[in-house]
Amino acid sequence: LTPFSMLKTGSSKGFTLVEVLVALAILAIGIGLVVVGFGQLADRDLDNQARTISAWMQSLSDRSILEGSLYGFRVAGDQLQAVTWFDHQWLVVEHEGLLTLPDNIQFRLGEDQSAVGFILPEDLPEPVADGDDEALFQEDDLVEPLMVFMPSGEPMADGELFLQTSTEAALAIVWSVDGEIIYEDRLPI
Repeated sequence: LTPFSMLKTGSSKGFTLVEVLVALAILAIGIGLVVVGFGQLADRDLDNQARTISAWMQSLSDRSILEGSLYGFRVAGDQLQAVTWFDHQWLVVEHEGLLTLPDNIQFRLGEDQSAVGFILPEDLPEPVADGDDEALFQEDDLVEPLMVFMPSGEPMADGELFLQTSTEAALAIVWSVDGEIIYEDRLPI
């Protein structure tokens, strides 16, 4: 045997520093892509909800024109409830349906806005029926709208309603007396 035949070649036990750094870089890029993807997913959820709410509000405006009556909505926890003026009182309108937000999005009001027609989740009474998510009010509760459409289809006053995620991303749904309903990226003041 020669002294060179006793040497073992190519039998390393471990990773080089370069290999470890390359693996960490690949892992960091992958984590970064996942974080960005979740952020975009939350933004997409907000956009979809704002688009749905804007279309729903437009249908209330159209209904007020068609019927020549007052329609509006109130916020009850995580729901928008359509209301109409009938027999000298506001009533929740079941045929317009209720819009319920997903768990990761909440309604918020601006700092200077009146809380009339905006019921916080903790202020909601217990449901009347067992397990009935739509029964978020008692029969004798006073129903007040947050926003009202006149028989001409225009809102009675300017206003805004915020949709906010748990990551603080927010959109404002804004309506004006000229009948325009838009949404834009903005945090509540």
